[in-house]
Amino acid sequence: MIQDRLREMQRQCENIDDGPRTALEILGETGRERYWERYLSYFLDPTTPHDFGADLLNALLGAARPTAEVSIPTPVEPKNVRVTTQAQTATGPADILVYDPPSWFLCIELKIHASETNRQTVRYANASRIGDIETERYDRGEYVYLAPVSSGPPASERFTTLSWQTLVPYFESVLDSGTEYSERSRVQLSDFITTVRRELPMDDFTEFSDETRLYAEYADTIHSLTDAHEKDWRALYNNLVRTFYDDFDPLENSGSRRSRTRSATASSTSRGGTRSTTA
Repeated sequence: MIQDRLREMQRQCENIDDGPRTALEILGETGRERYWERYLSYFLDPTTPHDFGADLLNALLGAARPTAEVSIPTPVEPKNVRVTTQAQTATGPADILVYDPPSWFLCIELKIHASETNRQTVRYANASRIGDIETERYDRGEYVYLAPVSSGPPASERFTTLSWQTLVPYFESVLDSGTEYSERSRVQLSDFITTVRRELPMDDFTEFSDETRLYAEYADTIHSLTDAHEKDWRALYNNLVRTFYDDFDPLENSGSRRSRTRSATASSTSRGGTRSTTA
């Protein structure tokens, strides 16, 4: 049964109109780099409300290390790590900046479908200032070009090339490494991984992780519960709005309130007939 589900999921990856939608698919923003940038930066930032701490940042550094001598020591101490997006330089914004002042910084240029334009990586590698930091004041500085395999290498040799296809198994290994993460956080990361897998060529992914297999087995239940929660929330919200407008009536409008009450009573009587009261 699970194998059938996995084959179905692979067909869904080939045809994005089939099956349950990921968050970015629902928003219709799977092709916009800015949304991937925000999604990824959320997971890399140890201070955001997920349970991964610096585990995913360490996973990204681990994925980049086999292709270059990344000098940032791991595991990263999450206490002082800061993450910003659209970090300004004199010649344009870098997508993601991760830094631990004044020890190290990591500049990430992110691509989904488009290739590098106007030698961005050269400009960022030569920038004396990125966002809030002066690069020369840091002991270590690393640059990563995160893109699909088909995008080709960056213009700057200072940027380490890291493909999404290489990164995904490292993120999946975090999901498989333990049970200390909350279910909500695990579902969020699974959603991000599924987005990457669906949007990029599946030929580059050869194995399904245990996490993906579990998601495949229980996908219907997960989405049924999500739909039920959303319906209950909408009903509760509508009831609160009606209650607010029914109960909130300033003193100066008390006359109109009595008028509305009489009208409502008359309307109720006309619909249900004359009501009798027993003393």
